[in-house]
Amino acid sequence: MNKKTLPILIIIILIVLGLVWYFQNQNTEPGIVDNTNQNANDTQEIDTSEWETFTDEVLGISYKHPEGCNIPIGNLYISNISNGITCDKDVIEYRSLKPIKNYEDHAGPYKDNANFTLEQIAEANYDVNLNNDNPNKPDNRLITPLRQIVINGNEAYEFLLDWSYSTACFVDGKWQKCGGSLLSETTKYIYIGNSDNTKVLEFYTKDIESDLIKNILGTLKFLD
Repeated sequence: MNKKTLPILIIIILIVLGLVWYFQNQNTEPGIVDNTNQNANDTQEIDTSEWETFTDEVLGISYKHPEGCNIPIGNLYISNISNGITCDKDVIEYRSLKPIKNYEDHAGPYKDNANFTLEQIAEANYDVNLNNDNPNKPDNRLITPLRQIVINGNEAYEFLLDWSYSTACFVDGKWQKCGGSLLSETTKYIYIGNSDNTKVLEFYTKDIESDLIKNILGTLKFLD
């Protein structure tokens, strides 16, 4: 090859690679990885036809679970109280991040979340954890990108986190931390909303690879 043409060829290759990168990323919203065309649960499906159905009339949701699981009882109307589903050693907890209809007085720090969409709430919670300024935060702390997914036809967002988790609340005109907890192991946080943005639920579990938990979430429905 002519030595004079080699630099030109290298420049052309770099331009082509740059254009490829640009067109692959120009439609990607910062901070969110779009996986809506992929299998959100990425799991082995389990036959749920014989599972029992739990219906929560207050939160306006239902989901299926195997016989023998412990399901939530009491305090289902309080937004900042978590409710857990325990199936043998697999556990997933959830709570409402919006005021619950007819129980607005129990919304606690989430009373102003009614004005925001699922995406805005998910991004706010992700951001307060991504930008955690705790001086004791480990240098190798894990936080994965916020991922947009679909669970049983419902829009959802998720990320993995370790060490600690902070909850975001809209107070005095801005999003800020309003609570949190230390994490003993890597935990998956999932935010799911209904089609008209009147409900946003936060699910979280340390059993991040559990096919059982993923299949329970795969039966989640929002009631009319």
